[in-house]
Amino acid sequence: MQSVKDAIPLSELERDASASIIGFSEAGQELSNRLLELGFIHGSVITANGKAPFGNPLIFTIHGGRLALRREDARNILVRKI
Repeated sequence: MQSVKDAIPLSELERDASASIIGFSEAGQELSNRLLELGFIHGSVITANGKAPFGNPLIFTIHGGRLALRREDARNILVRKI
């Protein structure tokens, strides 16, 4: 895994910004497995598209599809801006 020195949580990625996934922080095994099944694998490029009313869930594009994630789940995904 790459250094997490300049990593940020996915929940902090600005709208229309893209990032590369570098790993998970404090996600439990069940959440980690679910995220992997959804395509959140090391090196995948993800773009922040916005958020639903009241700021939750957050909306992202990954592997050509749009996906909504709860803010608390997005906090556990570490990314590096590209």
